[in-house]
Amino acid sequence: MAVPPFPGATNRADTSSLPAREWAIACSLPPLPKINTFIHSPFPPVVYRQGFITLLTTLMPTKVYKAERVNKTIKKFHSPAPCAPGSVLPIIMAISPILSRHILPGALSLLYQSLRIQVSPSGFKPPDNDKGYIIAFWHGRMAVGWLLAHSLAKGRPVAAVASLSEDGSILSDALTTLGFKLIRGSSSKGGAEVRNAMEEELKRGTIVSVTPDGPRGPFERIKYGTVRIASEGGHPIVFAEIEMSSSRKLKSWDRFLIPLPFSRVQVTLHTIHPPLFSSDKELRAFSEELSDRFSHA
Repeated sequence: MAVPPFPGATNRADTSSLPAREWAIACSLPPLPKINTFIHSPFPPVVYRQGFITLLTTLMPTKVYKAERVNKTIKKFHSPAPCAPGSVLPIIMAISPILSRHILPGALSLLYQSLRIQVSPSGFKPPDNDKGYIIAFWHGRMAVGWLLAHSLAKGRPVAAVASLSEDGSILSDALTTLGFKLIRGSSSKGGAEVRNAMEEELKRGTIVSVTPDGPRGPFERIKYGTVRIASEGGHPIVFAEIEMSSSRKLKSWDRFLIPLPFSRVQVTLHTIHPPLFSSDKELRAFSEELSDRFSHA
């Protein structure tokens, strides 16, 4: 007999349109009647089964968890495969917000506080601009970049642009806990709304932090939208080059770097004043020049 879905879960016949990353996909699992024989607990087996699949789908880096991938992992735990290979009938399960709202922000703060960060030029002063400015850093360096942006704001309100992608939902919860205003969207989804929200925040004097190559790349290439907003509104861009002495690199499109605790981090800040562009060709050329200047490719 199949396990019922989590409260609020939905059976879906296709996975062409998925909600944000709080949602993970897995097939219904059969009961595990012997689980309480080695775990002395008043909780029924379904609690452990659902918890295990939640953990599994949190750690797996893919967006769609098809039945055969879940089956392979379940077999390692000596449980029958829950679905036939190729099945696309999932249960949508909500991952606890405790991870994104409490554990992740706390872990990021502790890690950031342990780092030996050196900023150059020394005594850097942010642009004197009542309308606000943009802080930018590469998507793969955001483990340091977000809290760096918050510290550079020096008490001024700071907003973060987080995408509507799977990663963006977990990130938005964490950044809200860390004190950021949220602007949700990306160049591919809600681009006009993001641009309008950024312009409004900048006019209010808010510092807007962005990853100009996010959320899906290309790797370390600045998208034109950020430069266009800065140019048309007269807003400086402070680009943060972030180098880590010791880190772990993930096998992701952005070559995501996680600095090791107590390692050295060198931050070089560049203040850029984009000019007004007479054509899109000039805008693209300027953006490509910035990308070449700061890219590690």
